[in-house]
Amino acid sequence: EKILKGLDGISDGSSVVAGGMSVPRSTQPTVAIDGRALPQGSAVGMCLRGTVGLQAVVAQGCRPVGPTFTVTAHEGNNVLTELDGKPALDCLEQVANE
Repeated sequence: EKILKGLDGISDGSSVVAGGMSVPRSTQPTVAIDGRALPQGSAVGMCLRGTVGLQAVVAQGCRPVGPTFTVTAHEGNNVLTELDGKPALDCLEQVANE
C-alpha cells in the first residue's frame, strides 16, 4: 500500500495499475524475472508511457465466475459495501448459488 501511495504522489496524471502475486511461505521462492528467485518481500514494477493497450488476466488456474458488477459504494479503498445498488454480500451469495 505504501508503494502505491508513493506512485500516486509522483504520478503525472497517468493511471496506476497494480497487481500482486503471493506464494505460501513453506514453498520454493517465487520466480518472477528471468528465472531468478526473488527474496520474500520483493516488489517488481514498471512504467509504461504513451498509448498502451492492457488486458487483465488471472493466473493459478483461477477464472472469473458470475456476472460483472459495478461498485456503487465502498468504505475506504479496501471494503466493497455495494454492487449494482445492492449489498455486496447479497451479490456474492447470488453468484455462489448459481
